[in-house]
Amino acid sequence: RAVNEDTDQNGVKLNRIRNTSWFTGDPAGTIALLEKKLSAESVKDTDLIRLSLSGANPKDLPEVINAVADAMVHVSAESTKQERLARWKTLTAKLDKIDEQISAKRKAIEKIRGRSEVPLMREQRNITQINLQALTAELTQLRLLQAQAQAALEALKVQDKNGELAAKIRQQESQVTAVNDRLL
Repeated sequence: RAVNEDTDQNGVKLNRIRNTSWFTGDPAGTIALLEKKLSAESVKDTDLIRLSLSGANPKDLPEVINAVADAMVHVSAESTKQERLARWKTLTAKLDKIDEQISAKRKAIEKIRGRSEVPLMREQRNITQINLQALTAELTQLRLLQAQAQAALEALKVQDKNGELAAKIRQQESQVTAVNDRLL
């Protein structure tokens, strides 16, 4: 890359090695020469690499080393990009698999729970409570009516002892019986 594809960030060709005395005219020969003369070693406990090169023309050395260093950075970045892409694809596949599992679990829950959703269940509970409250109110009214009927019956019995209302008593007793039947 340093010999054949030496470009800047905008893609403009720099040809730093080709413009020095290190370029033999043959890219393969230049690469072989650089492989012999260029050394690279990592700096202990860092992410740095030390490049060294010696040659007849010291003026050319920085251009050659910078071209090689830029090529190494580019290749490393491409390698990292490929690794990230591979990890991204793996993680995407795992995510798809997890999404499928979640969907399957939701379907299983739906099947176990039935079609009713939680809000629907809450509304059904509210309706049941309203119905129970209405029945309680109706029961209270019926008990009040029963108490009134019994009080009226007692009053009529007192009047009957006096010999006044025999017919009315039978009528009231039938009403009380009807109310009692409704309560039961």
